[in-house]
Amino acid sequence: MPFEIEAIDPYPYHGLVYTEGDVQWLEPGGGRPRIELPSLSNVPTPRPGPRYAPLESSAVWDVGHPDPPVSPRLYALGGTSLGRRLVATADSLTKLPQSGLRALALSFDGEEIYLRDVTPGQIEKTVAAAQVPTSAILSGITELVNPYTGNSFEVRLATMDELDRSADGRRRLVAFRWSNGTGANLVAFYVGVAVVEITESEAGDLSLDITITATANDCLGVTSYDRESDLFWWSPAGRGDDIQPDSGVPIGVNVSGEIAVGSFLEEHAVADVIIGAYLDGDSVRYFYADIEVREDQGSDTSGSHIINTDGDSYFMHWEVSKTRITDGKITLRNSGGGEVSVHFHRAITSTLSATNNNRVPGYPQNFYVGSYSINSSATMTGLPADQDSQDTVIDERPDEAGAILRLGQDAVAIRDIGGAIPSGARIAPRRIEVGRISANRGDYARATESDTRCSKTKGLVIYERGDGVPERPARVPPTISPSGIHGTMAVIPPGGGGTYPARALYNPLTDQVARAADYPDRYLNGWI
Repeated sequence: MPFEIEAIDPYPYHGLVYTEGDVQWLEPGGGRPRIELPSLSNVPTPRPGPRYAPLESSAVWDVGHPDPPVSPRLYALGGTSLGRRLVATADSLTKLPQSGLRALALSFDGEEIYLRDVTPGQIEKTVAAAQVPTSAILSGITELVNPYTGNSFEVRLATMDELDRSADGRRRLVAFRWSNGTGANLVAFYVGVAVVEITESEAGDLSLDITITATANDCLGVTSYDRESDLFWWSPAGRGDDIQPDSGVPIGVNVSGEIAVGSFLEEHAVADVIIGAYLDGDSVRYFYADIEVREDQGSDTSGSHIINTDGDSYFMHWEVSKTRITDGKITLRNSGGGEVSVHFHRAITSTLSATNNNRVPGYPQNFYVGSYSINSSATMTGLPADQDSQDTVIDERPDEAGAILRLGQDAVAIRDIGGAIPSGARIAPRRIEVGRISANRGDYARATESDTRCSKTKGLVIYERGDGVPERPARVPPTISPSGIHGTMAVIPPGGGGTYPARALYNPLTDQVARAADYPDRYLNGWI
């Protein structure tokens, strides 16, 4: 078919592909109306080039071909005749000076980067390798501290992400990643960024050159941490032992029937953490994150007292109120220009009024009179500054006889990293989030960086608590990309947002960004 030939040369640029209902649509460029996506299953592609398919994360393939005359057939099918096209960020397509088009893929085993010839129809083989300069990347950094457990761990290069590629595929931008912990204590971060260049001799021999553009010291940013703690165990019978500033989240009641009260102030800030990068001509641009978190907790027990004593049996009246205030800010920045911020503020108050015998409160026993309530309110602001997301949670417990009363342990008795961190120790970057209550609670409002499914966009999501259900995505602030800031604060309806509510796909041919939050009824497949 003529269309098949034109699909090979010139390269056609189409537009945005998305699914709505059961139909896959193409939204062509130039303001043309959408059409059903033409079948691509029978469209051949010149080997070793990739097949035509919508891409979430893409780069430009451009080896100097001029734009050909407009093809009426391609135009009618939503295409645009160009001498260049989109390929996946980690695509193997490469143009070499001697051997021409090759399919060359990178792999990493923790020590070396390998170049593999994956040209279709040939036996896959390794054609070059280079030792990663690990000592130079990790210079001066041998051990870090997990910000959630206080545990120390060694730093290594575990995996490699391919972030971008040059127009001819000869230069690949890669980042090395390391992680520690599991579950709510997991931290994952970059420890190095490098450009890997494929070179070819006149004889056709291939080699790899690795140039470090950001070391671990650059990637980890600058961390500051300060803590003041006067937490102790207490009951109306008197003050118990001090709560040592070790790591972890204490339960609200200990085995002696005392609850955790007192004051606590923790400030934790991380600046200039590298969370991504992209090529800008011969330069490398970086995405950075700054996080500031302040936790301030206090309590008042002045209304509590012993009612009477009769031998070894006595009754205690509890009047306890606790307040925990969280303030935080997340900023995502592009070294090429532009930034997005979210400000977070929440106040939680927890009150207990109860009379009981001298058994452990908070467990099955005789409460003669008891009431317990938590009131939580949170406000979050993203750019522009006048667009707010507010979340209010009220959990009231009426007076009950024989009730099992929670004492707010998972709301206001939190300790974060604590005193387990040696003075002057290098702390690993914390997760890019503010507002999480504790390791085992995810049902309060919070803000966090979220997966956009594209290496060239970065975004945030604001979560709110659902009514009787765990947290749910509620707002998506503007997205940052190589071309600037995109969109405004988007509201996600209850039950909406999908798996990736911050999904934002960048088109390097046009500098457009398509955000899932702006199309709640569509699934964005990618650019083609």
